[in-house]
Amino acid sequence: MYKSDFPAYVGGKLSSILEVKTKEGNTNRFSMAGELGLITSRLSVEGPLFKKKSSFFISYRKSHIEKLIQKANANVSDFQFSDLNAKFNFSINDKNRLLFSFYSGRDDFFAKKWNGDKQGINWGNNLSSLRWNRTYGLKLFSNTTLYLSNYNYNFFTAFNSKTRWYSGIASQGFKSDFIYFQNPSLTHYFGMNLSRYQIKPGMILSNNYLSPEYVPQIDEMETGDSHLYYSANLVLNKRITLRCGLRTSLFSNKGPAKWYALNEAYDITDTIVEKGKGAFNRYFRAEPSVSCTYLIDSKNSLKFNYFRAHQYFQILSNSISPFTSIEVWHPSTPIVKPQSSDQFSMGYFTGLFNNSLNLSVELFYKYMQHQFDYNNQSNLLLNPFIEKELRFGSTHAYGSEITLKKDFVKWQGNVGYAYCRALRKTDGVNNNKPYPAYSDRPYDFSLFVQYQPNYKWLLTSGVIYAAGMPYSPPTGYYNYMGYKVPVYSLKNNARMPDYFRWDVSFQRTLNKPGNRWEHYLTFSVVNITNHKNPVFINFNKIVDENGNFTVPSNYAYDNFLSTSQIILIGIIPSVKYNFKF
Repeated sequence: MYKSDFPAYVGGKLSSILEVKTKEGNTNRFSMAGELGLITSRLSVEGPLFKKKSSFFISYRKSHIEKLIQKANANVSDFQFSDLNAKFNFSINDKNRLLFSFYSGRDDFFAKKWNGDKQGINWGNNLSSLRWNRTYGLKLFSNTTLYLSNYNYNFFTAFNSKTRWYSGIASQGFKSDFIYFQNPSLTHYFGMNLSRYQIKPGMILSNNYLSPEYVPQIDEMETGDSHLYYSANLVLNKRITLRCGLRTSLFSNKGPAKWYALNEAYDITDTIVEKGKGAFNRYFRAEPSVSCTYLIDSKNSLKFNYFRAHQYFQILSNSISPFTSIEVWHPSTPIVKPQSSDQFSMGYFTGLFNNSLNLSVELFYKYMQHQFDYNNQSNLLLNPFIEKELRFGSTHAYGSEITLKKDFVKWQGNVGYAYCRALRKTDGVNNNKPYPAYSDRPYDFSLFVQYQPNYKWLLTSGVIYAAGMPYSPPTGYYNYMGYKVPVYSLKNNARMPDYFRWDVSFQRTLNKPGNRWEHYLTFSVVNITNHKNPVFINFNKIVDENGNFTVPSNYAYDNFLSTSQIILIGIIPSVKYNFKF
């Protein structure tokens, strides 16, 4: 994961980038690995298609946690996830290889309705790529890749009739990356990327008839993105290593399309129709990066980083909870400028007690511009004028992270503490005063310990304690035409309860050392203290005569609305059996 030191070949995000490298199959022999558990099961197979020439790797995973969730919450009807991962490797000759990768994942979360139907959300992602790996000699290497992706999100209000709100984003791209090892002290990285995106910002679909008068159609959008990059790793001497890079990007909105010009009060002043299929709006941005590592001695080092980043896509959401939100992918447009950030960071790293203890202390400061937020009472659902609901400003983020890692013969572990503040100022929001952003975390503590007394036993324990996300609860209500309308004061003036979880596990190896057949049992307990971590909070319910939280049938009455929260899971014990041969 890249958080403070983006290499030039990645970009498009302000916060962090997770680089995932899939496993390549064994070209010499067949093998299988699997997991049978109460929460998830997994099966992986790999082996040669043609010995020493080609291989395959296929892995499938599926959850079984649904029954446990239903025992904790009887209203849950579906709660599951599954994914399939595959990779095929073909060696053409000593200098050329082809690699094909595929991934498909799906998640479902549904709750029962009073009429026997169900409502909820599901989302899925499909990815595929074809990569050509080429060796030109001892110093020059390249990877050329064609890739596709398709993400979709469905919010069902009536599953039986397939009545749902649907959004998604698809992409197709081509990229080529080169590495040139000039000498042991200097390495060059350079390449390019071309990509195209199709965005479905939200539409209502149903097997039932829907009147166009009440269901507006939201136009799909298409964009293009291209970038070039270059970076160099230079070892100046035994103490100083320097990496410098530059990434340039050209983003464009493509027609045919329709957009709306807004004045300073966010009123529509004109409707612009782009009839052509070419680009009608472009953004060109440059992203420099510098990283320097200084070795004080064999145990101590300092590192300094600076990089600039831009983000052309954002997710508009009406909730901080992933289980109750409506997500709209929205690209940069003539109205919505690309988000940008400048980040500075420095770190001190040292090894203690013959490097058995590793201590790191890192500080950072990030300034982000063109950050978006929402107008009061904003509407994100089927809104063709959604950009009227957005407000723009800047965010100052700063903080520190301290990590201590221990690696002895039988003991391993790490403890970390992060302090992160993120204060946003948005025109027209919170009386133009700064307020905490959703990423504001004044404290985030984690502890992980692993103990292996012998070959057969492995004991693991982990603790997480973090500040809850800030959110904006209503401070009052008023009645309007039979509805209770919430009133809000300051932005993000409250926080979700602090998050706490303690997990433990015990692993018992069943085979003798050196056996090809490896298998073991794992006994684990997630959230052993059964701490109540809410996933969302409601403000639209009353307490009936039986003490149950219910949504009132008529808000016109003088009902006292109570705060309620949904706890998705509590303590989860599990047993799983793993094998490999």
